Amino acid sequence: MGGVFTKLIPRNTDSLKIEPYVACGIWNPATPFVTGKTLLARALAASCRANGKGVSFFMRKGADCLSKWVGEAERQLRLLFEEVRDCQLSVIFFDEIDGLAPVRSSKQDQIHASIVSTLLALMDGMDGRGQVIVIGATHRPDAIDPALRRPGRFDREFYFPLPSLEARERILTIVKTNLALLELVPSSARSSSSSASPLPTQLVPLLSDTLEKVKDAINRVLPVSKKRTALEEAMWEDDSEANALDRELFIQSMETLRELPPSIIWRDIMFKLSIWGHLWTVEAAVVQLFVEAKRHQPSVIYLPSLDGWSAAVSETARSTVRSMLDSLAPTDPVLVLAIVDGPFSSLPRDVRSWFGMTRENRLTLPSPTEAQREVFFSSIIADIRRPPNQFADGIKRRKRILEELPIAPPLEPRQLTAAELAIQEENDQRVITLLKYRLGFILTELKRKFKRFTKKAREEYDFDPIPVANEVEIVATTTTIAIQGENDVIDICEQVTQEQPNGIINGIHPDPQPTEHPAPLPPSVCVSSTPYIKNISTRFYHLQRSPYPSSSRSNAATSSSTWEDAILDAQKVTELNPSSHIGYELTHSALHGAQRYDEAIEAFKIMLSKLDDSPEPQIRDLHQQYVCPSEAEDAIQRAVWIELEYAPLRLINTSTGLLCDRAAQINAFKMSTEYKELLSLTTKHSDLEMDRIKEAVATYFRCVLLSHRWEEMEVLLHEIQDKDVRELKELGGIAKLQSFCKVARDAGYRWAWMDTCCIDKKSNTELQESVNSMFVWYRHSALTIVYLSDVPPSSEPGTLARSVWNKRGWTFQEFVAPKVVLFYQKDWSLYLDDRTPNHKESPAIMKELEDATGIDARALISFRPGMSDARQRLQWASSRVTTLQEDIAYSLFGIFGIHLPVIYGEKKQNALGRLLQEIVARSGDITVLDWVGQSSEFNSCLPAYITSYATPPRALPSLSEDQIQKTISSLRENPMVVDLASELYDRLDNTSAARFANCRLHLPGMAFHVTEVSLSNGSSQEIRYEVKADGLEDLLITTKKPIDQFLRTRPTQQIFILVRPWDRSLLELPDFADLQDDTESKGGHRTPPSSPSDGSPSRSLVPQEVDDLESRALRLAVRLGQPFGAFLLARQRGGEYKRVASDCDIIAQVKDVASVRDLMDVRTIEIL
Repeated sequence: MGGVFTKLIPRNTDSLKIEPYVACGIWNPATPFVTGKTLLARALAASCRANGKGVSFFMRKGADCLSKWVGEAERQLRLLFEEVRDCQLSVIFFDEIDGLAPVRSSKQDQIHASIVSTLLALMDGMDGRGQVIVIGATHRPDAIDPALRRPGRFDREFYFPLPSLEARERILTIVKTNLALLELVPSSARSSSSSASPLPTQLVPLLSDTLEKVKDAINRVLPVSKKRTALEEAMWEDDSEANALDRELFIQSMETLRELPPSIIWRDIMFKLSIWGHLWTVEAAVVQLFVEAKRHQPSVIYLPSLDGWSAAVSETARSTVRSMLDSLAPTDPVLVLAIVDGPFSSLPRDVRSWFGMTRENRLTLPSPTEAQREVFFSSIIADIRRPPNQFADGIKRRKRILEELPIAPPLEPRQLTAAELAIQEENDQRVITLLKYRLGFILTELKRKFKRFTKKAREEYDFDPIPVANEVEIVATTTTIAIQGENDVIDICEQVTQEQPNGIINGIHPDPQPTEHPAPLPPSVCVSSTPYIKNISTRFYHLQRSPYPSSSRSNAATSSSTWEDAILDAQKVTELNPSSHIGYELTHSALHGAQRYDEAIEAFKIMLSKLDDSPEPQIRDLHQQYVCPSEAEDAIQRAVWIELEYAPLRLINTSTGLLCDRAAQINAFKMSTEYKELLSLTTKHSDLEMDRIKEAVATYFRCVLLSHRWEEMEVLLHEIQDKDVRELKELGGIAKLQSFCKVARDAGYRWAWMDTCCIDKKSNTELQESVNSMFVWYRHSALTIVYLSDVPPSSEPGTLARSVWNKRGWTFQEFVAPKVVLFYQKDWSLYLDDRTPNHKESPAIMKELEDATGIDARALISFRPGMSDARQRLQWASSRVTTLQEDIAYSLFGIFGIHLPVIYGEKKQNALGRLLQEIVARSGDITVLDWVGQSSEFNSCLPAYITSYATPPRALPSLSEDQIQKTISSLRENPMVVDLASELYDRLDNTSAARFANCRLHLPGMAFHVTEVSLSNGSSQEIRYEVKADGLEDLLITTKKPIDQFLRTRPTQQIFILVRPWDRSLLELPDFADLQDDTESKGGHRTPPSSPSDGSPSRSLVPQEVDDLESRALRLAVRLGQPFGAFLLARQRGGEYKRVASDCDIIAQVKDVASVRDLMDVRTIEIL
């Protein structure tokens, strides 16, 4: 590993004239044994130091860097290398790098190729990143992309073999030496609890009185009160006095100070110390004892021999016990119970002080009295006086005669549920279908042999409705012909030519008026030596002229031809030549047309086997154009997973009323007729590439989502699990669920979703995925039903705008995300009786929503998630409320296309802070910093409440284009101003965007030092401060609350600055993001974010594009001279800054536009 050390210690490389390298690889053979690659990398980072600096160690596993989102893995790698650059000296350790950067090939996923390319690009740029080492570890160096092993990337490779016999012996010696002391935990040191048991019966006479005294003493220390039951409470009359409520509240407040009976935790400190010896000091044991007692409250600390323990330990240990007792709160239900073998005065003075001055905390256990002893020994004396024959063993026992009971009747069979009956019916139907197919040929043979018993009526009575001409002699000639079929395959077949009157071919009428000539039959149909093939094939041609997805397939052919007759004809072909595939191919087509899909699939499988078993190569080659059912199943399965990727995890089947998870949904699809029809229809390779599979799958899995306001009683998941929701009664909220499922089922949808009962809120993983995927689920829903429980039937226009649904936080994304929405009133009738298929296309309803929300109707209809117009989207959500305070931020994850951890209990400010931090970090949009209100504890530049965005940003005055050009002309006359403006332009052009790190905002901007702050006269409700700063006009800050930093009576050394946040749009550079399509739709236009401090017109108002660098620099200087919104920051002890006076707008302006030097203090400020 010497090469790695040379990079960390430059002085060695300089003296030895060795060029350091920045990356190395570690590998060992693929074995189940540990060789120490990761351990050595950690030890290297911990032991290497250079110039008094430590080494930052960044460890990543190959699989951890991957993500299901496209581009997320590349982003994580770039962020890692950027963070490493800021934390030099640094080591990046990629464990199992073969999983992150495998060999790129055409057969591999394109995502891995992109990740490998990103890693190569980042490592190629390591020369300018300073002292950074990249280490990769793997078991398979041949599985890594060869580009990573070239010079300049992983310069060195180290091989780690397995430990030798000597090394293994040393390892085992060390492990055996320290195993007992370091690894084993004695049983006395583990947390345990004893089971309580009553006083033994034989000891009751001696100790019952003493036990009552002990219980009374403990009840005085830890009083236990039993709450009255509802029946007991009803036995008392209601108090009708005026102060009854106050007295009841006082009693309830006092009840909160009482605790439940404690659970005893047995601990013997002396025994613990005797076992552990030197491994644990007495003081540590005492501290650990009290920690466990607090953790298991209510609890009892039991000392069986206090006098012996206090004499054995030092005074320091006893002082530790005293300090831990003092640390207990008065209301903590922790009881110290000790036993002393002797008088209480024999204890040390400091130990006696543990139990207070009152004697109620001490209890002396007296010796049993004479009467108690007499009662205790009375039973023993009685047994002694009893004769031996009176004991139980001396008496001869008689066998008990048991009563002869009647035989119980057999149990009634259990009634199957609707779901079980449906499954049984499907299984029975499957067995019947299989029997029909397997026994079809036998039944046909029986019908042929016993035809006299199976004649039809027209045959029995010589009746034929089709007029037939006089019979003529049929002349048949057989000739051998060669037919060229598909793929240039020459088939030899015997063609039978028959002459029959009236155009009848073997009793089958062809199409009387064909509009076109029948297409040539495939070669597979011509290979036969029977006279029936051509006629049956002609019949199949006419039958198949009707498309498969027809509900009247039996009427698709001529009046005398049905699919059932076609099945019989196909069976006849199979009987004539059982080894040929033709009969099974015709059988498959006929069974599919008759909608007997299970039998059709079986016939298709047999057809494929016949093709494989054919002795002729031309016939075997025909198998290449077909796909086996397993391939079709895989193709359908892939389409299903693609469709379910954007669907909820659990859905309600509106046909069965059952709640189905993902596996149950797929199983229901495989048991459905749609799946069998699709599988039977997918027979050729061309079928796998058609959109028919995707359309069929998408049609089956169409789901309806519900948007509603939660009521006081809602149905939860555990209440409908494994139950038919249609049969549930007397369950709160079940009527809403049943009505929703009925509306969805009547509309033709099989699946429905409701957030109250389709999410397992006890599973943190499922809850996390549901919150982050909610917007996507509504986006891809076939229909979203909005239920307005507070809108009565036959409401007038405008009632929707007053509904509480418009004020809830989650309903915002539930309306803007879906493409098709329908509003329903309280009685589940359409709002305003509007029969429009999509209420988003209803002008009247959209006008109501626009007036109610203040959001333009076009924005509501064509809403797309993302970071654009972040400040406006926060303003839209500022007036909405949620039941859980964290949901005000979680409900906006989908609005901005953000995925963040869901941590209920983190409080509102932290959740909102994480959301805003992610918006700034990913977009660089500083408009989210433009707000007025209370600062957040998360960061002082972020608001504590989302309501701070309710007020639109303040509009600032700006110059017209003529005024800007006039000012530029005057500035050109001063060459020094031009040079300073160009220098300022270059400095701002090289300034990065704002970013967050560990809740700290790194904000680039121009700082102005505050020189004087004075209190000005104001109204009684406002406080005014006059502020002077270098390079700025004097400004006035008006606040409703005094600024704490300005209230100090003595002079302070705290530094204040006014900062103008930097916005790169002022550079007027072309934004290439505007030329790209939006993430969801083509032609989408992304507006660049504007700064809260920029009051000048946007770049689109500039009449001509400015190319001259000098002109752009002067334009920037002019725009920087206009009024802007500023932040007042106070410096903290650690050098960071904190925003103050956030409850007011601070508008500042540069004194003189020509004084460009006043704008040169450009820096990135770290704000807490």
